[in-house]
Order: sequence, then C-alpha cells, then structure tokens
Amino acid sequence: MTRANSTASRRRRSTKTSRRTFLGSLCSTAAAVPFLRSFTVGAQDDGLVPLPKVLFVGFPNGPLVGPTGGSGYAGWRPASASAGDTPLPLDEAGFPHIFKPLHPFRDRLVFLENIAWIDGANPHRQTSALLTGRRRYVAGDIKDYTSTGISIDHYLANQFAGDPDLATNVLNTAFRIQGYVPGESYWSYTGPGERVEPIQNPVDTYQRVFGEGLDQTELELVIDRRKSVLDVIAKDLGRMMSRVPAADRPRLEQHLDSVHQVEQSLQAAVCEGGAPLSDYDFLAHANGPRVMRDHAELIAQGMACGHTRIATLQFSAFGGPCRPDWAELGIAHSGHDEHAICHAFAGIESPGGGPLSQQAGRDLGVAKEVAFSKMFADVLARLEATPDIDGSSLLDNTMVVYVRPMGRNHDSDRILWIVAGGAGAGVNGGRWLQFADDEKHYNDVLTAVCNRMGHPVDTFGEAQFCDTPVPLG
Repeated sequence: MTRANSTASRRRRSTKTSRRTFLGSLCSTAAAVPFLRSFTVGAQDDGLVPLPKVLFVGFPNGPLVGPTGGSGYAGWRPASASAGDTPLPLDEAGFPHIFKPLHPFRDRLVFLENIAWIDGANPHRQTSALLTGRRRYVAGDIKDYTSTGISIDHYLANQFAGDPDLATNVLNTAFRIQGYVPGESYWSYTGPGERVEPIQNPVDTYQRVFGEGLDQTELELVIDRRKSVLDVIAKDLGRMMSRVPAADRPRLEQHLDSVHQVEQSLQAAVCEGGAPLSDYDFLAHANGPRVMRDHAELIAQGMACGHTRIATLQFSAFGGPCRPDWAELGIAHSGHDEHAICHAFAGIESPGGGPLSQQAGRDLGVAKEVAFSKMFADVLARLEATPDIDGSSLLDNTMVVYVRPMGRNHDSDRILWIVAGGAGAGVNGGRWLQFADDEKHYNDVLTAVCNRMGHPVDTFGEAQFCDTPVPLG
C-alpha cells in the first residue's frame, strides 16, 4: 500500500474507533509500549495489516561443495537445477544434501546461485560489501577494510524514520568470535567507515527489546517479574474488548494470545533449569548455536511486539575463526577453526589449526554446512511459530536473507545466498535460481529487498554493480 492510500484508508475509517484513541486508553507503562506500537502499523478498512520485515542471517566463508579439482559430493544443488528458474524437489530425498534441514520450509525458499562479488581483491575482504553494495576502503587504510557506504538495514530505517506508522528500530545481533582483521567482523554500517557494533550478549538484546533502559541489576528484577507485567497489559487489553467493533475483536483476541506467547517465550529464554539467561559464556565457541537461538527468539519477539522490523543476526566473524565444536549439531571437538576446515576441504594450504587432511576437512566441512543449515532452519522455525499482528506468522511477512561472503569452496565468486519468507514479504518460494556469471551482484539482491520493504529503488550501493532486482516474487 502506498503512503497516500494508507492515509486515505485511515481517513475513511473516521467513524470507527481510532487506533490512536484505542492505544491512548490502554496501559501506559513503559513495558506496554512495544505492544501498543504494533497496533499502529499498516491499518486498512478490513483490519490490521502487518508491515513487511527483513532479517539478514550471515555465516562465515562460502558453502563447501566439493574439493577443488575433484568430483565433490552429490547433493549440494538439486539434480534438476539448470540455468534459470528450477523448482525445488518436493521430497526430502531429492533435496540438496547440505540444505536438508531446510526442507520443511521448501515452499518458502528461493536459492540464488552465482551471485557475483564486487571487490577484486582478497575474498576475505568482502564482508563490508554484503549489506552495503559498496567496495571497501583500500588495503592499508586505517579504516581496515570497512565499507565506503551505509548498509541496507540502517538505510531503510532512515527512510522510514519520518513516518510514525513506518518508523522502526534496527536490531543488530551476533555470536561473534573476532576476525583475523577487524574488517571481517562488521557488515552493518551507519555511513562510510562507520561500523555498527552488534549486540553479542543475548541479555543485552533482551534489555534492548524489553528492558526499558534499565541497568543490569534492575534488568534482573524485571526478568523476575516480567510475566506479571505482561499480565497487567493483557488485562488492560481484555477490558478494551467491549469497546472494539465486533469485526476487530478476533484480531484483538489474537493480540492477547500473542502477549501470552511472549510471556511463555521470555520465561523459557530467561530461565533454563533455574539459571538466568546470562549464566553462560556467550563468547565460547561451543555456545555459538545457543547464542544464535537466544538472539533469534528475541528478534522474533521484538518483531512481534513492534520494537523492530529490520534486524541482522551474524554468526562469528565472516573469515571463519570459530571452532565448530557443536555436539548438539553433530560436530564434537573438531579441534580446528572453520577457516582451516575450508582450506583443507578445498585443498588449499592451511593458514593454521594443525594438520588436517583433505578427507578429514571434507567430512568436517559437510558436517559444518549441515550445522549452518540447522541453525538457519531454527531461525525460520521461530519466526513461523510467532504470530504477527493479523494472526499470520512472522515468517509470512518477513524476508530472511541467508548471506555468505564467499563463493563455493572458499572461492571469491560463484556465491550462494538464500531468501526465505512468505507472500506478505513478496517471496514466492520453492525455487532454485541459477544466474549466469556476473549477471547478478549483491546489489541486485539488496535492491529487491528495498522494493519488497515498500521503498522502491532502481539501484542500491554502487550503481555500476546494479542490473535489475533478483526476481523473488
């Protein structure tokens, strides 16, 4: 809906209960604010319409699809894939091997094969281009491989800032082991050379979304009493039921259900066997999957309650310094960092991490790729399980962009990204798109995201790397 149509729609509803009047009569506590804000967006004559959302989820290096010069292994792409647009296999057996954990979301996935990079130097230095579509500062500059422009998350937030119905926070989160150079650790920018430090501790993410600006001591008290605060909000909403037109009551009931789901989710996230959320090392290699789960849950709740509709979730630094010691995901005590595994897999001399044969690298590499797919599937599952304001799922209305900074087998080009989501975000899934070499760059994905988010543009980032938006719909 255009802004003009939205305004006209609000005027046509003048005989109904104004949503702003409705909100003004509700509980005025600070804890209620995120929930109340979610009622103000995207209103139409027939009820509440959720706004599109976007979440970027990034993993290190590139997908490992077979040793360089060798036959590789079967199943990294559908057997039927060819140039152009190919339907994804319907059955799990025919689904790409390293992406099998994503099969339950088959109808929501668009694979983008052969995305081209935009920087002709060391492929490890592409991190800053991923969300900016701009090349980095040259090697040797004190800015150390940082971007020369703003990233799409903060760009979109700036565009929406002037409209109270569209304005949004940006939530940048990460499980991050620092990269070999700082430039590998940052992909979000507020401007040229202005890196955004992501939130690493899930408790800090919780505080950003629900903590009302409290310090750590106060936050712990709020965590303990959060359920009772939400109960107060729910009671206030319940008292409003009689004042809402009959046609809108099912939506209010849905919002009440959402409030209670937030209660349950927060209690589950904050307390595991009686231990506070903060009682684990969020920087430990082995805890990476858990940190991702906690951030993903809080991003979903933040989107559901109106705190944000633009977020990033970064796994480690994109150069791959993390060790995949993740027994819960099928990798126990690998003893090697992700970067060394990539080198061994591709038959490239290892930069460190001890001796690792190509066969061992291949075995660990495949397991690592499956683990990344499991983590991404978990993010999608959390969004799918969380209701949006109209009763649909967040995943129906969210583009989730799976980002890798490098190409196949630790190469610079032939990059594979995935876009997941639903019709409310303009995503028509179930497809594998294979582009010709240099046909599409990062920029064409970012332009498509802008358009799907309701901000039409012809280019994003450096125009010379823009063709037409990738066809997500």
